[in-house]
Amino acid sequence: MLPPPSDNHHTFRLLAGLADPAPQCYGGTIGYADHLPVDSIRFNVQMSLIPATGRTFVNNQTITQTDAEPTLFGVRTDMQANVIPFELYTSWHDQLVAIAGVPNQDTLATIDWSPFLHLLPSIQYTIYRSDESDEVAARILLQPQDFIDVLPFGANVMLLPRTLVSRCSLGLNALKRVGIFFDYENSRIGFCEPI
Repeated sequence: MLPPPSDNHHTFRLLAGLADPAPQCYGGTIGYADHLPVDSIRFNVQMSLIPATGRTFVNNQTITQTDAEPTLFGVRTDMQANVIPFELYTSWHDQLVAIAGVPNQDTLATIDWSPFLHLLPSIQYTIYRSDESDEVAARILLQPQDFIDVLPFGANVMLLPRTLVSRCSLGLNALKRVGIFFDYENSRIGFCEPI
């Protein structure tokens, strides 16, 4: 199991040999998703951009929830950023332009995001039990401050668009919100709210 950092443990830890992850999960509840029997763990996820509470208009444009088609995601423990579907990244970037006047990708890191964080959309990952099922195994909700790290000289934006050579993946900034249990024997991955 890979529990996220906590008050007691300030880094990720790998709990090896854990037969039952339930005691590590809030309320003993864990949701499982099947993963494909390929060289890496991949599971079915639908992403959504959720408008900031009370925000329905930005610069006279109506802001609504944006959903991407379900796609296969993996887990990346070697990078902070999440790699998301290109279409959803484009919608997210369009909202940045409307809210903060960000003209292009190169300027994302140079803007003072502090006044804008509460206006930006949240990102929700809905993880399905399998490719054929609409049963939800888990949901991960990231607030803007979870994927935009405001720094004294600008910001570190921890979202990247999927390209032809990169797969969609949950990076460390998403994994810090959820406990993950790798169940290779049963070809599944478990998600829970850690205690």
